[in-house]
Amino acid sequence: MLSSGLTDRDQIYDLKVRYGRAVDTYDTDLMRSCFTEDATWRYDPIGGEGQLMRGWDEFSIFWAQMQGPMECTHQFTNFTYDIGDDDAAYSCLLLAQHWPRGADFASGTVPFFTVGGRYNSRARRTENGWRIYEHRETTLWDCGDAGAIWGRPT
Repeated sequence: MLSSGLTDRDQIYDLKVRYGRAVDTYDTDLMRSCFTEDATWRYDPIGGEGQLMRGWDEFSIFWAQMQGPMECTHQFTNFTYDIGDDDAAYSCLLLAQHWPRGADFASGTVPFFTVGGRYNSRARRTENGWRIYEHRETTLWDCGDAGAIWGRPT
């Protein structure tokens, strides 16, 4: 799926937007299409370092546990890029709103959990276009009750 007529920067930006769409719609196939087979993932909590996950099999377990109980929306901003011929590093800030899957918004009592953070990623050009091979999210701040999202209110 090559994006003809788009610059490498545009294609990498679109890759990140597809990643966000995959998370927000819980679309596992779309998520998988954003990454190389040998990709690594790390999600760092505030002030800490998360577990390094290698390859889709390991990441997919985390993906199901994390995304299964919640719905969310992501916004990305303040992109920076360092693009070579077939390898690129990029970073952006994120704002993500989370709530329990299937929440009754009419009740007026839906718990929300908001996260601000930074993504630092590396992507490589493949025969199918740019794909992420190193993905790291660093949580900078959060607000709300994360436990309410995953069924463990604090």
